Amino acid sequence: NLENCADAVGWSIGFRPNVSYRKKMPVVLHPYSVSSNGVVTWAPRRMELITTPEAYSPDALKWETELAVHESRHVAQMQMGNSHEYGLLRFIVGEGAAGALPGICGGKAFLEGDAVAAETALTDAGRGRSADFLEYMRVCFAEGDYRNYWKWRYGSQKYHTPDFYRAGYLKMAGLRTEFNLPTLPGDYYRRLFDHHGVTVANFGKNLKESAGVDFKTAFNQVCRSLDSTWRVDAALRGPFMPSWQVSADTRRYSKYEGLEVCGSSLFAVRRGLTRTPAIVRIGADGREKRVADVAWESSRLQFNESDSCFYWSEYRPDKRWEQASYSDVRRMSPDGKVKFLTRNGRYFNPSPKGPVVAVSVYPVSGGSSVVLLDAASGRELSVMKAPDGIQVTETVWLGDEIYAAAISDGGFGLYRVGDFECVLDPQPLKINHLGSHEGRLTFVSDFNGVNELYSFDPVSGNVRRISATPQGATDFRFSADTLYYTMPEPDGYKIFRTPADSIREAEVDFGSGRYRYAMEDRLSGMEKVKIPGYSDVHISSPEIYSRFGHLMKFHTWAPLFVDFDSIGDISLETVHQSADLGATAFFQNELSTASGSAAVRVNHKDWRPSGHLKFNYYGFYPVIETSIDFNGRESAVVRHIYHDKEYESRKEPGGIPFLSASVISESLT
Repeated sequence: NLENCADAVGWSIGFRPNVSYRKKMPVVLHPYSVSSNGVVTWAPRRMELITTPEAYSPDALKWETELAVHESRHVAQMQMGNSHEYGLLRFIVGEGAAGALPGICGGKAFLEGDAVAAETALTDAGRGRSADFLEYMRVCFAEGDYRNYWKWRYGSQKYHTPDFYRAGYLKMAGLRTEFNLPTLPGDYYRRLFDHHGVTVANFGKNLKESAGVDFKTAFNQVCRSLDSTWRVDAALRGPFMPSWQVSADTRRYSKYEGLEVCGSSLFAVRRGLTRTPAIVRIGADGREKRVADVAWESSRLQFNESDSCFYWSEYRPDKRWEQASYSDVRRMSPDGKVKFLTRNGRYFNPSPKGPVVAVSVYPVSGGSSVVLLDAASGRELSVMKAPDGIQVTETVWLGDEIYAAAISDGGFGLYRVGDFECVLDPQPLKINHLGSHEGRLTFVSDFNGVNELYSFDPVSGNVRRISATPQGATDFRFSADTLYYTMPEPDGYKIFRTPADSIREAEVDFGSGRYRYAMEDRLSGMEKVKIPGYSDVHISSPEIYSRFGHLMKFHTWAPLFVDFDSIGDISLETVHQSADLGATAFFQNELSTASGSAAVRVNHKDWRPSGHLKFNYYGFYPVIETSIDFNGRESAVVRHIYHDKEYESRKEPGGIPFLSASVISESLT
């Protein structure tokens, strides 16, 4: 994937990934973490990819493809730090300059927004083609909340603001399509180089020269254009079903999700701007009661009628290893007691029925499976491995059969577990929140541009849209003659209800009638280089990685002495830094298990040269930290002299350089 997408990823930005370097770029794969992510970092120069796919809110794109395109774009962005005049800095300070420059010249919103724009333009289902991604902005625009770029970028302590990926995406993808600037990212760097790397407000000046408009006006035009498109879409989706609010208004942004009904009470996970995630019970009178805490990364609640217990899975970090984490199933009994059903597992999105719980599993070795667990003990009863190329996300019981939503090359589809027969062909749109109602499968999808509830009949193959809301809805749950769900508003996701007899279902053509994203389609049309097939990609034979051979890689240096107290930093003590005459070189291996520095210092008081070496190793369970200092001062000899019935201590110069060394071992648990 990385080799295959390189040419396409680099076209609009003007840099093919790694083009500014002779040596290949190290790529480190981390299979033991379940917190799906990737990072491109300097220094030392490397890419780190977590291979476990996203389980709780994945895009309709295979994880390895999305990761390769997005992170390759970051590699392309970083090439400017070793190009033109900037390349000279590498000889002065090493890779540290290349790592700092893209953050200074562009910033995080520029880098991430551009990477999301690339994955959207070069695939059929990047984040820009997901209703979830810009949902909050769509809701705010509908209410007349037009914030400027800086408010969307930096947020507020009072008003909810999504992360800067959204603001960056509107900045990069929106300006490219609104003003027909297909190579806007590359033009930004070219203008920087034309001015020999020194220019103020380069992005705004580049936009003014190419589009004839200032950035503030341009960004506002992008937002107004999107709002106009979304208002037309909303008018075409109507009429909408009636709804009544169930949850109370809150002073700060709050989000309810994972609705479940038990008796006369409604249960949900509540998150908020000022609240940690927790399970709450909402009574018939609308009052809330906190029941139990949940982790920040967790699945929806699932209620099992046979034992009256709630089940969910949540993220758990390892006590010691940074690149190891787990996803375990938890169970809450009717008396409110919560316990872990599994320990140190990789179980996601539980779906209970009777004495059995079906979960999705992502083994360290790759692939995915559906596993049945004993609801009482958590013991594995059976494993059903999915075919290669299919990522199972969620499961649901329909009678005695299990169905699953899964991602393949074509996007999301529905499969019958057992033989994994495809019952609903994959499409580049989201399918999640699986459920069942009156003998049909139900799921949430952004088929029409916003999230709505759909049903699927495995016998006839018909798909019907159940809900119809102005800005979309999610977390649907039928209870008797009422449909509960959450709808997004500027102050949060609130719980609403609709009587079942007022719902008007409509049959849809799920195979070809999906929503077309106008801005994203224009963005894809601008790309002159597409991602090809895999026939010409050559993969070399594997070789053993030598930990010892890669132990010390010098990546950054400085023509002065810098004392960095890494021991105090790791121990969460005060970080002590000082500078003096001399030179310092920093080293770290690609696995981030070994790091340190070597330095020479010239004391400006007596011009005595001294040597300093620090080496830390994190590959063992205890962290090993060593420090050696040579000739920082002369050694001393302490003599004890007995004189006049008393001992006297005298400190005399030893005549040889002073040497001190220390080794500290500490366990970070």
